[in-house]
Amino acid sequence: MQSLDLAYLHAIRFPKGRVDNLALGREFFGDRLIGNESYDFEEARKAVAAGELTAVSFGRNFIANPDLVERWQKGVELAAFDLATLYSPGAAGYSSYPRASACID
Repeated sequence: MQSLDLAYLHAIRFPKGRVDNLALGREFFGDRLIGNESYDFEEARKAVAAGELTAVSFGRNFIANPDLVERWQKGVELAAFDLATLYSPGAAGYSSYPRASACID
């Protein structure tokens, strides 16, 4: 796998009992592994600090929370992601999530 000369591997973790994509990613891509799937801020920070991951992506959290970084900085609860609107046409589920500006200001 190293011969593919990929810049990084972006792996989604699965619930317990399935294939451990992150363990496979660490084995073959070591310091080029980005993890994803339901990490909260603290869990992601710990995984990177421990060297388990190079980075963590937050796609769904960013979709549901256009102000994600501000929410984390201010300790504001995250909006829930609506799976029913994932990959659906139109703005619903992509640009329809409100900012928590009333809570952040």
